[in-house]
Amino acid sequence: MENELKHKIGVGYIRESTEEQDKGFSPDAQEKGIRDYAKKNNIKLKDEFYKDLITGTDASKRNDFQRMIEDAMQKKFEVIIVFHTSRFARNIQEARQYKDLLRKKLGIDVLFVSQNFGDYNDPSSFLNEGVNELFDEHYSRQLGFWVKNALMMKRSQGKPIGASPPIGYYKKQTGYDKEKERPIYSSEWHIDKKGSAVVKRIFKMYATGNYSMQKIAEILTKEGLRTKAGNPFTYSSIKCILPNKSYLGLSSCFFEQRIL
Repeated sequence: MENELKHKIGVGYIRESTEEQDKGFSPDAQEKGIRDYAKKNNIKLKDEFYKDLITGTDASKRNDFQRMIEDAMQKKFEVIIVFHTSRFARNIQEARQYKDLLRKKLGIDVLFVSQNFGDYNDPSSFLNEGVNELFDEHYSRQLGFWVKNALMMKRSQGKPIGASPPIGYYKKQTGYDKEKERPIYSSEWHIDKKGSAVVKRIFKMYATGNYSMQKIAEILTKEGLRTKAGNPFTYSSIKCILPNKSYLGLSSCFFEQRIL
């Protein structure tokens, strides 16, 4: 294996997964593992790493992963080194799709630091790698199942869901993460006066019984008002606002005060 890989040009791919950082999958740990692996196996590693510091996203939405695939098609390297199969893909379909493209069509191997599968052409190695891919997808599905149930419980209790509060609330920025190039926000939600006024108006209009959700959306949009994302109000956006228990302030530990 070492002779086969000798002098080959390699690149490293890193993908963060928040829920697994305590298991040694932090970006720094992945990079160190990849560098050590390349040195041990006589692979000349390019300085630039492909990094997707996001979680729970399929390969088609990972910018650096897609950039890596585009560079692979231009034959800019011969080997891709990844810390673990779960960092490459979290479902069997994606894993097979991209590995077949890289290995069979482009002649670029995909190697894993923490899993020594051997030659992927060997039937035993193929089986071993496939079993690990199956476990990766199982873990991903199991995690999604747990998260879905937890969100349903939080929603039923009127607790905040997701990183971005709905219209009428906002989070205060407390800092900036230079490594991930994104702002850091506090967990508490505070009331946005302009947005809360729109929310109150929506509830009051609907409570009269004289306005349908579609009509409310049309009126607000005609006046130039927009959703938190900057889009025109629609039937769907009004339908999401009215049953949202967050506006009742049922979880006082998260809210400055309730809107309604």
